[in-house]
Order: sequence, then C-alpha cells, then structure tokens
Amino acid sequence: AEVKKFSLGSKAQENEANIVEMYAALAAFDFFNKNEYDRGSVPMIGRKEEDCITWDDLPDVCVDGRLKDKMATYIRFLYAYRWNVLESLEKIAQDESYDKYVAWYKDLVKKAGGIDVYHDKAMMEHFKDLGEYAERFFAWMYDIINSSPRSIKLVNQDVCSACVYDSDDNKKGLFSFWKKEKQKFFKLDIYQVVLPITERKDKLDGKTFWQSLCNYTKQMKKTEATGSEILMQAIQNICK
Repeated sequence: AEVKKFSLGSKAQENEANIVEMYAALAAFDFFNKNEYDRGSVPMIGRKEEDCITWDDLPDVCVDGRLKDKMATYIRFLYAYRWNVLESLEKIAQDESYDKYVAWYKDLVKKAGGIDVYHDKAMMEHFKDLGEYAERFFAWMYDIINSSPRSIKLVNQDVCSACVYDSDDNKKGLFSFWKKEKQKFFKLDIYQVVLPITERKDKLDGKTFWQSLCNYTKQMKKTEATGSEILMQAIQNICK
C-alpha cells in the first residue's frame, strides 16, 4: 500500500494508519499473554479471499472468547458512548437541571457512582477525553479501511468517516456530520457498526440502547464496580 503522506520524523510524523498495525498489535498481545512454555506455537494468518480482509482473516489470539466478539463489543461501546452518552453528560455539565431528562444519569452516575458532572469539572474532562479517544479510534479505523488497495471489511465506513481529521487536526468531518445528521444515531442499528451487517430481530437502535441504559439499575446488584466504572460497565454489557 502506498503511504501518501509521511514524514521521516519529528512532530510531523503522522503517517496514515495501515492494517499491518493491527496485525502487529495482535502479535504483541499474543506474545505477552503466553508464558515462556507456550511461545513455541505461532498463530497462522492468511486471507480467505485474495483482495479482501475481514475479521476471519485476523488471528484469534484471545485467551478467553473470540477476537471478533470482543472487538465488536469494544467498537460498539465507543460508538454508543460518543454519540449518545457523552452528549447528555455535556448538557448536564452545562445545565444542572437537564438531569431530570436523563434517568440513567441520576441512577448510574450521580446516585450509584457518586459523580456530579455539573460541579466536578475534572471528572467531566475525563468523560470528554474518552469521547475524543473514541473519535480518534474511528479516524484510525478510517485510515486502515482506506489505506489498502484491498477491500477491508471490519467497521462501517460511514461511521468512521464522521471522525476524519484534516491536516490542522480539526475535526472537519465530525461537526458537519453531527450538525446535519444529529438523529442518525437513533436510526442506526448499533449492531451494524461492525461488519458484516446481518439482519437481526433484536435491533439495538439509539432508542433501545437508551431504554436499556435507563433500566440497567435492576442489574446493578450483581456488580462490584464503583464511580464511573458503573456507567462504563453498563454500556459495555448492553453493547455485547
């Protein structure tokens, strides 16, 4: 794959991401999760189709569970958090009275987690940092999808394109995307963020996700989580 924009070093070295990075990360993960007696085995990788890379072409190096299932949950978590949860947290941080419209905030964040984002500005910055990380993750996936002459079918490209950064590190795609299609989240089935897209009876659109988050207090007796971890655990479990 041709590297179109690159630098030999310094701060300007912001090369576009490549699918090879994902293979390298999985290799490191595999190495550090094996003890010295297991390192004689090496996962084999290869493509089923000549000009296409899918989840099935990535080595399954997970100790517990399947790589695709774990990554799919992680990706859906980042998507749901950034385009649903964070927006409400930001509104409450600006207007304390807005929490009356957000049942999951009062139950999972303020009551159970002991967090008040209107007064706790430092914690709100942490929430925003996670949102920015989510944006950069999808921008990274966008680079990976578009860096190769082969078709890379891992994540819905429309979702990734919303977080593309320009050369000045401005979120050129994000703001125009969110302004024009603010309600898109509530129409898109979150299961369709990760490819391949399959038809399901149990769709997880924004409304369904929101309702599940509001009703999550019934499952809180089973968790030992504290603080912001309660909210994060709830989002992750819903996105599995």
